Amino acid sequence: MTNQRFQDFQQRHNTQKNPAVVSPPMTPEERLLERAKLLQSEQEANEQLARLAQQQQRQRQEHPAPTPQLAAAQQKADEKQLTVLTVTNYHEVSLTVQTMKAREAQELSHASRVRLSNMSENLLDDAWWDKQEGPQLTANLKAYSDTLTFLTTGLLGFAIASPPANPPRLSVSTLEAMLAKDAFDPNAATQLIHDAALTEQLRASDQLIKAVTNFTALSTAATAGHALQSDAKKRRKEIQKSMHTVQGEMKRYHIGIFSSDEVEAAAKALRKSLSTYLAKNNK
Repeated sequence: MTNQRFQDFQQRHNTQKNPAVVSPPMTPEERLLERAKLLQSEQEANEQLARLAQQQQRQRQEHPAPTPQLAAAQQKADEKQLTVLTVTNYHEVSLTVQTMKAREAQELSHASRVRLSNMSENLLDDAWWDKQEGPQLTANLKAYSDTLTFLTTGLLGFAIASPPANPPRLSVSTLEAMLAKDAFDPNAATQLIHDAALTEQLRASDQLIKAVTNFTALSTAATAGHALQSDAKKRRKEIQKSMHTVQGEMKRYHIGIFSSDEVEAAAKALRKSLSTYLAKNNK
């Protein structure tokens, strides 16, 4: 799912740049290379911006304006030049990078998928249960419960016991008001992408959170006192059933994320606002 999502995102990005070109599917190696190129481009853009700021400062120091009024005018002109370059860099590079990162953060990493798969394989295997001693089984169940909570929290980016409130509806009005004053905050633009991603995750994770919470409760109850010894077979079946539910809800979460377009809508709105500003000022 992760590879498919990145490939789908990259094809949309390429189509946005050139609608007449439909990119063929990329191999995993090509996707990694493309990702590295994007990150390198963003680093180079940031370095370019830093060089411009240094050049402006050096120019003002070496050739100071003769009057405070001219100095203020020069400062304002320099700030606008920096804003235009910042907007250009965000429009051409950072918007794609931040969208990519938001999408990546919505999915389990390869290492996390392996950990979840190994845990599920053991818990659903009766032979594994039969090999566990009492204290060993108790310790393993606690470790697996902690691992599942840890992986789910890392996936969602918030504690499953206290999900955050839904972010505000997408609006670029504040950003456009800044641009109207020749000011631009890349962090504010990126926050719109993050809010869109969080909106998708909250919508897609409701049942997953319930499934993980239920698994944790069952594991805690099973390891309390002599619960495992008193009705071991029943406890085993309950935990295995709960693990099956977690697996199903994890799949449904990824399907929900894959079918959502909040992040793309936010990126599209940002791109439009930035393009409008650049069309007026990048002449």
